[in-house]
Amino acid sequence: MRPSAAPSEVAVWRGALQLAGEGFDQITARIHEFHRAISDQPFRTLDTLPALGRGALPVRVLHDGITDGVYGTIRLTGAALFGTAGAAHAVMRE
Repeated sequence: MRPSAAPSEVAVWRGALQLAGEGFDQITARIHEFHRAISDQPFRTLDTLPALGRGALPVRVLHDGITDGVYGTIRLTGAALFGTAGAAHAVMRE
């Protein structure tokens, strides 16, 4: 059995940037889920009261749309930044 070669410094940094990007994406997704779980509680309570539940529906739709958009933008921005950093590092090291 032949010993494997040590990864190059470029490969290590590229892997670290990829791991950091994936970690950022996963953490942001979990925070979004946590935010939604908290915000769903009062809306579920209002749903038990028919008049209030119907009245709160536009607020819930607006809230959910805004938070989905914000967290989606954060995740896309993070992916773009980590992807660009990885690409820039690869270009600078070649």
